[in-house]
Amino acid sequence: MGTASDVRDWIGVSAAIAGVVGLLWAVFTYLAGARANQRKEDPGAVFCNKERMGFFAAKTPPVYNPIKPWRPVKAPRIPSITAMLRAGEAGIWTSAMVEGMTMLEDAATWKPICEEFLRTLLYSDSSKIPHKMRRSLKKARLGQIQKEGFGGFRFWKHERISDEAEARHAQRMDVYKRKILWCCAKPLDYLDNTKPEDESPLQGPNSIWNSNMQRLRLRDGKITMNVSKSELAGFCLSFGIIPRWEFGGKNAFHGSGAFEISLEGRYDGQDFLLSMKKSIPSGWHEPRDSAMGSGYSVLFAKFMVCGLLPFAQVKGYINAIEVNRDMLDAIRTGNDVADSPVLPVLPASAKILRSLQNHKHINIFDVSRAKPGPLEGHCGTILNDTFELLDPKSPERWTWPAAVAGIAFGGLVPVVTRALVEAVRFTALGVDSVGDPKADTFLLEQLERTIDWVHKTARDSFLFGKETVPNRTSVAEGVLHYTTLPDNFTVATVASMFSRYTTMLERLVALAAANSHQQYPVEYVFKELCKHLTQVHDKAVWQRNPAKRPVDWEEPKSSHLGTVCQGLMKDEWRDTVGNVTLDHCVTVARLIIVSWTHLANLVSWEGDLEPEGKFESRSPPPVKFMSIDEIKYDFALC
Repeated sequence: MGTASDVRDWIGVSAAIAGVVGLLWAVFTYLAGARANQRKEDPGAVFCNKERMGFFAAKTPPVYNPIKPWRPVKAPRIPSITAMLRAGEAGIWTSAMVEGMTMLEDAATWKPICEEFLRTLLYSDSSKIPHKMRRSLKKARLGQIQKEGFGGFRFWKHERISDEAEARHAQRMDVYKRKILWCCAKPLDYLDNTKPEDESPLQGPNSIWNSNMQRLRLRDGKITMNVSKSELAGFCLSFGIIPRWEFGGKNAFHGSGAFEISLEGRYDGQDFLLSMKKSIPSGWHEPRDSAMGSGYSVLFAKFMVCGLLPFAQVKGYINAIEVNRDMLDAIRTGNDVADSPVLPVLPASAKILRSLQNHKHINIFDVSRAKPGPLEGHCGTILNDTFELLDPKSPERWTWPAAVAGIAFGGLVPVVTRALVEAVRFTALGVDSVGDPKADTFLLEQLERTIDWVHKTARDSFLFGKETVPNRTSVAEGVLHYTTLPDNFTVATVASMFSRYTTMLERLVALAAANSHQQYPVEYVFKELCKHLTQVHDKAVWQRNPAKRPVDWEEPKSSHLGTVCQGLMKDEWRDTVGNVTLDHCVTVARLIIVSWTHLANLVSWEGDLEPEGKFESRSPPPVKFMSIDEIKYDFALC
């Protein structure tokens, strides 16, 4: 009896335990299912997903509430496109940031560029990033987060972060820190030689952290960021992207630009959904490896594609010269350039530029003023709206040739108006070889030979990308020619060529600075280049207008392009790095500008049917897209 009673008691206890366990399991399963369903529908769950959000993942609520399985989470705040462009205009980042960017196939297309932007700030000057964001930035390390578990089970998650992007940034910072390269991305000088401290977009009450942040949105399971029409236009101008409507309609467009960056948009009945990609060049098996140099300035890109050449800044304003056909004729005549005393009538491209959310206002110099009789001083002096010198103490500082010299220090942009290219070509090349294909080919050959030599001075740094090694080896063996040029001069191809030119100049400046112990080598090269281009411009003007030539003027021998190239052809200066001087850098900078004018004229953008059309027919490309007013919807970059 006792044994049977014990068995019944044991069975009863077991049944009770099983019932309780079953009940608990049912409750747990129900709550887990409810939690999973809520997490799928709740934006907070998506925003806390580190696998999808990476650095921008929101912090998971620390307390689990069984009644409310998933607590509401605010959408993360990220810098808008306007914030990034404002920082780019201020020189905080250059095109090198986008050139080295990698696009993940399974990532939201807005995430790579936002990560690159914040990573650039972290490596350059992290003190200007808000403390909370800076702390999260360093903790996240900005990489691709992958989950790892024990076998097939995931009792825990181990975050393994790819350091490829960080390694690239660290390598680029290292070559500048070790003076292998000397940054030549020169900001515009201030007219009064003083820089206001409150002009930085990273500080002050109007900083991007206070004015240009936005929260992400979750739309149909996609994480998106808002992009206004103005922001889209500014981004396209910065990277030479010319969007084209598809099938003659207004519901889908696409466009590609520098560094294989492309945009695609389609209207889904509510928003225009945008996607950003970085494609692989035609004939390549992997993305093009980027050069290590600083690239071009976003400010120059936005201005020059609209026919404006920026040359100086004052508090709150950027001064730029509008180069249309009338101004081109004035530059060839040697007239002065002046600020307009009245409100000027702007072309469509300049109106578009002014309508964007720029970091500073734009002051356009669009008036030419002729002098009767022999010219006094040098040609192309820049005057204010009362036709007086901008700076009487240094009248030779603010001239048209000095503005052209700035192109070598951040202005090698891939898309530019034809009138501006012709004006720069006349100034940098003169009239002795204008339009001579052999001369242009010769210049390209000299630059490629110099790149080849520069590569050999720092092989381990891969200054021109890792594919440079086999390419340059083939050149040395005679398999390739120095002047091997692509069949199609796309925006991406030419932008990569200009990036190599910038890297070459920065390497030469670093070598020359070490040899000369010059504390400010970039300033020295810039000033000497200004003098050199002034001589070239004066000579070109006076050959066209002998009656205005000063009586005591003597032609400088060094201004002739043949003389300049003969000096560059001599191999003595390339026998050893100790022979490189800053004067060699001045010569190379001039040749870079001349070659830039040649290649910029060859660029064909997507959909361009008349790359060799008449001068009047080549209007600034952005007008063709941005003059379309049918877009009345918001953009969502997903």
